[in-house]
Amino acid sequence: MASSFGSECGLRSYNPKKTGGHLSKDSAHWQNVQHNFGNVDGKEIVGDFCGGDVSDMGGLVALAPLVEKMNIFEEFASRVEEWRHGPIKYSLAHLIIQRVGLIVAGYEDAIDSNFKRYDKALGTFLHRLTGNGDVASQGTISLLEGKITRETNYGLECWFIESYIKTLVKRLNASRKQRKSVVLDFDGASSPVRGNQQGSGYHGYYEVTMYRPLFISDDAGELVVPILRPGNASELWQALELIQRLVSELRRAIPGLAITVRCDAGFNDPDIYDWCEDNSVFYIMRLKGTGDTGGLWAKSQIVVATAEKLFRRRHKAPRYLRSKISKSKLETSIKALDRPKKNEKLKELDTRIVRIFTEFMHQAGKGGKDEHNWRQPRRVLCIATYTDWGAKKAFFVTNIKEGNCEQLVQGLYNKRGNMERHIAELKSLDCTRLSCQGFESNQFRLFLHGLAHRLMTAVRKLLPESIRHWSVDSIRKNLVRLPVLIKETARKIGFHWTTSCDFKKEFHLLFRAIDRLQPMRC
Repeated sequence: MASSFGSECGLRSYNPKKTGGHLSKDSAHWQNVQHNFGNVDGKEIVGDFCGGDVSDMGGLVALAPLVEKMNIFEEFASRVEEWRHGPIKYSLAHLIIQRVGLIVAGYEDAIDSNFKRYDKALGTFLHRLTGNGDVASQGTISLLEGKITRETNYGLECWFIESYIKTLVKRLNASRKQRKSVVLDFDGASSPVRGNQQGSGYHGYYEVTMYRPLFISDDAGELVVPILRPGNASELWQALELIQRLVSELRRAIPGLAITVRCDAGFNDPDIYDWCEDNSVFYIMRLKGTGDTGGLWAKSQIVVATAEKLFRRRHKAPRYLRSKISKSKLETSIKALDRPKKNEKLKELDTRIVRIFTEFMHQAGKGGKDEHNWRQPRRVLCIATYTDWGAKKAFFVTNIKEGNCEQLVQGLYNKRGNMERHIAELKSLDCTRLSCQGFESNQFRLFLHGLAHRLMTAVRKLLPESIRHWSVDSIRKNLVRLPVLIKETARKIGFHWTTSCDFKKEFHLLFRAIDRLQPMRC
């Protein structure tokens, strides 16, 4: 490996004078103006704009070899139909790489392309990957988004699923487990809109005009596909169709794969249960609460009474049963105490709890004419929790026969919390910034944010063990948004980061891991 960073990355020269980045006469004048800001200990404080090229995206260039080895941007771009004729300055891959690179660096709006038009780090990043160091303008990016059709988005949706399956095949082949299995998580989110965008609608639960995207990921944290849905769509909209499609594609590629669908209460639908049971697909889903009526309430009363009895025996009477103080407010007040008292109070609060796991067979709507009736009794898992605030119950329906209630809830369902974290990470990449007028254009934007999430997930897997727990936002702040001084000579481009950087070692280890990575040809 060569000693210089530039030669390690294989950087090509990027000259702003050749890319339209030359200074105007007015800019050249103000560049040479010097100001005096007083003095310190007899030394004058002077300032000017002759510091050379600096950027706040200094870590972006280190991701160029990873982008090249992942080989996903070219495949993604190949599914977008070219509408331009004659000489083309920016390839589709160039526009997509530029857009995703800016999203990763925290510049999620198309107009940021104008603000970063002459950023040397971004230009070098693009030149390294596409051979063209020019940064496309907002108008060019907006033109691309405006040309996206439903057929194009369907092709990109297929690409997301196909590329995920190829990644899953490689992961399962590398695993030592005898049984090949995967858990698919489905979850919706809200994406508020800031105008009268096509397909947006008012949603009563969130009390906002919004889109209703659907995210599908697996138990390893890999994003399968992000789907944009109208704002007034229910949680169930397109869910069964996507389950059917994914199961078909997965079984075609991986015969004998055990598939489990894991969802929250918003996806309760007898049609999903029926189809999964008829097609040997496992499922575990949370059931909606039924209040103080119904068969679930009646069957859980015995276990709730048992939990209350055990609580009173261990901890005496509940302290806040009829109090207006919520648990979150109480925890906030406790955290304001001195450390010894705070730790003691929090520990006491955590121990004053009784939780009982049980299960029973249940058939919803038996004897009624409701279309949501279950066709047969199903296994329902029940958790009765009693605290100082009284009793709480949670119900789950599943067709999994192995394992007891506690194993299935705590060992399987509760891991669905990672899905919430993945959606939060997508939102940290500003996937809710869907401000195009057309619905299909906004779906394309959501795909770009999904592509950025895949890139950042790949980065996280290559991080040193000490920081592999980092969120996407932490990776961006500490390893991508690095201030850098860029000095170009006739023979190389030097990237010089601050000596006081807190994560120098981790950055070098990341780049070494990228350098050793074999090209991933999907």
